Amino acid sequence: MGNNTSNDSSNKNFNDRIGIIGAGPAGIAAAWLLMKKGYRNITILEARNEVGGKCRTVTYSDSEGVTNNYELGAEYITYAYDLIFEFMKEMGEESSTAGTILTILGNGKFVDAAKSQPIYKAFPALFRYLRVIRKYKQTIANPSNAGIADDPFLSQSSEEFISQNKLEALQPLFLLKQFGYD
Repeated sequence: MGNNTSNDSSNKNFNDRIGIIGAGPAGIAAAWLLMKKGYRNITILEARNEVGGKCRTVTYSDSEGVTNNYELGAEYITYAYDLIFEFMKEMGEESSTAGTILTILGNGKFVDAAKSQPIYKAFPALFRYLRVIRKYKQTIANPSNAGIADDPFLSQSSEEFISQNKLEALQPLFLLKQFGYD
């Protein structure tokens, strides 16, 4: 953004050329925040012919002709993403509360995560999980994920986390397989 080093807005050149790589959520948010600060000469470069980055819908038809849509990338956000909610409000978008969470099991079948375990097995695991969440609340509530990689407990694999904390009864609630993107 030019040679301006001061935070004083009187020294800023709001016509400086700014380039942003990627029209995913981070690129769009960066452009939006810069525009709110008064910058107007912003260019977003995107490799695809659509915005959204990894957050997009993929349509897949199986061999029997059944077509389903699959959401990639961020599908839900927590209360900690206040800037995202501000952006959505400004753009006239609405958010909705998540409904049923369907989990894909190893055999390729979908199961309602809330109904996958008897309640007497899930409650003790849920309380253990809530203790972990409370202990690490400050770190995991940070939208930038700062500090997570520095903590061996928080940066372990899903399988290790579930096993170490005896959370097997909640396993369908956790995403155990990560998806790659092209």
